[in-house]
Amino acid sequence: MDMSVFMPERSEFEEWQAGVLMTIGAILVGAIFAMIFVRVFGTFGVYLGFAGGVVATFLFLSFVLYGR
Repeated sequence: MDMSVFMPERSEFEEWQAGVLMTIGAILVGAIFAMIFVRVFGTFGVYLGFAGGVVATFLFLSFVLYGR
């Protein structure tokens, strides 16, 4: 029995696909951080949370997707 049907090859991301995934993920995480930080720091918390979420997500996903 051919087991390759049940075990597909791992698909690699193209550069642009990884970039789109990283951008969408960073915006979503930034929005979540902004909602959390706005209660703690007020209006400044929105900027702080969004920027921190975006930067943290880009760093995390760059390690995950590119292995660097």
